Amino acid sequence: MGARFDGKLKSWNDKRGFGFIVTVQGGKEIFVHLSAFPRDGKRPALNEASSFDVELNSEGKKRAVRVRCLDCEGLADMRRSERHYRQGRVRAEPSGSGRGSRVIGFLLLASLGA
Repeated sequence: MGARFDGKLKSWNDKRGFGFIVTVQGGKEIFVHLSAFPRDGKRPALNEASSFDVELNSEGKKRAVRVRCLDCEGLADMRRSERHYRQGRVRAEPSGSGRGSRVIGFLLLASLGA
């Protein structure tokens, strides 16, 4: 595997599932197919910062592969957390439910009784 490149999606044809990426250094546009993107349900978006590898296709032309959205890295974790919370996989602790709160409550009661 060669070096990864950073670039932006310059054009995209959603009906046909392909577009072109330009590296941040400039130069020729590089073909990219929908299959090069992660299968996370998110569609490629114009001007989205990306990281990718370049390979030659069977005709010797360059194509982008293993594309990762740089703008989306943190968003994916955030979406996953929100989805788990909505599905009840992560439950928020009610305020004051920890051991420290119980100890403080006990001490307050004990001081009132004294």
